[in-house]
Amino acid sequence: MPDTASRTRSWRDRHTRQRLLLGGAAAGLTGFVVTFLVEGATRPGYSPWRHAVSQLSLGPLGWVNTIAILLTGLALLAFAVGLRRALPTGTGSTWGPRLLGVTGAGFLLAAAFPDDPGLGYPPGTLAQQSLSGLIHGLVITVAFGCLSAACFVMARRFAGDPAWRGWARYSTVTGLLPNAPGGLIQRVTIITGFGWVVLLAARLLRQQQSATTI
Repeated sequence: MPDTASRTRSWRDRHTRQRLLLGGAAAGLTGFVVTFLVEGATRPGYSPWRHAVSQLSLGPLGWVNTIAILLTGLALLAFAVGLRRALPTGTGSTWGPRLLGVTGAGFLLAAAFPDDPGLGYPPGTLAQQSLSGLIHGLVITVAFGCLSAACFVMARRFAGDPAWRGWARYSTVTGLLPNAPGGLIQRVTIITGFGWVVLLAARLLRQQQSATTI
C-alpha cells in the first residue's frame, strides 16, 4: 500500500491539476470577452450596438476573433473537466460538467463555421445566408442554451448547501438571461454567462487552495 507521503503527494497533484484547469478556463473566457470588446470598438464599419460578436470573424482581421472563439471552446471544455473533478459527487456533479462540455463543443464548431455577413458588415458586403452561417447560428444557440441549463443545474446543487445559497440565486438569474442574436443584448448575455463561469472557477480555486493548506 502507498505510504502517507505518496498519498499526500498524489492528493496535492490532483488539486494542482484542478487549479490549472479552473484557472485556465477563467483566463480563457476573460480573454475572449476582452478580445471582442476591443475588436468591436476598433474595427472599421463594425457597430457593437447592432452587429453580432461572431461577425468579428469576418473581414481581413477575422482570424483574431476566430482564434478567440476556438480558445473559448477549449477553455469551456477545460472548465467542464475541472468542475467534474472539483465536485465529483452530489447534485449536478454529472450534468453540470456535461452541459458545459457541450457549450465548449458548440464554440469549437462555431469557430469552424463562420457567421454570415449582415447589417452592412463587413462594409460593402451584401447580406448572405449560407450553410456555414446556418450551422454557426444553430450551434451557438445550442451552446448558450446548455450554458443556461448548466446554471439551473448548479443552482439546484447550491440551494442545498448553506455556504453556497447565494450562488443558487445568482445562478438562477444568470440562467434566465435570454440569448440574443447580436448587438448590445448579446454582449450583456455573454459577459453575464461567462462571468458566472469565471467567478465560479475563482470560488472553486479558493476552496481548493484552502483544502490544500489545511
